[in-house]
Amino acid sequence: MTRVKLAVRSAAVLSLLGVSGLLAAQPATAHPGFYSKDRSGCHYSGGVSSFDDHAWTQKDTGSCAGHAWLRVQYTDGSYSDDLHAEKRVEVYGPILRAWHKSQANESWVLSHY
Repeated sequence: MTRVKLAVRSAAVLSLLGVSGLLAAQPATAHPGFYSKDRSGCHYSGGVSSFDDHAWTQKDTGSCAGHAWLRVQYTDGSYSDDLHAEKRVEVYGPILRAWHKSQANESWVLSHY
């Protein structure tokens, strides 16, 4: 009888530990943070640093007319201007979201949230 009680108690304790493990805070998950696009013979890339404090878009290769475009939302809720440059554009600050594109009349692509 004692062994049965011990087994039941052990099962109950293990069950509670299992449930508490499920309810424990889960580690932060990685989020997308990179942009890559090929257009008209050019390759563009962009991203946000792993510390969420630096975002960039750049034209890596090619001689097309498009610019590197970047817009970010900061952690305080404010937004940057729509920034662009022929080769590379970047911003620094606590970044919540980042959007990139490769020409003025193109839709923004969210790379980081």
